[in-house]
Amino acid sequence: MSANQNTRNELIDAGVVYTMMSNVAEGQPYG
Repeated sequence: MSANQNTRNELIDAGVVYTMMSNVAEGQPYG
């Protein structure tokens, strides 16, 4: 796996976590 692929995956994971945290803060279900 290349470093670029690794970085992209980490950014995607961070985005997913941030989105879920934002939804929880707003009292909305995931998705």
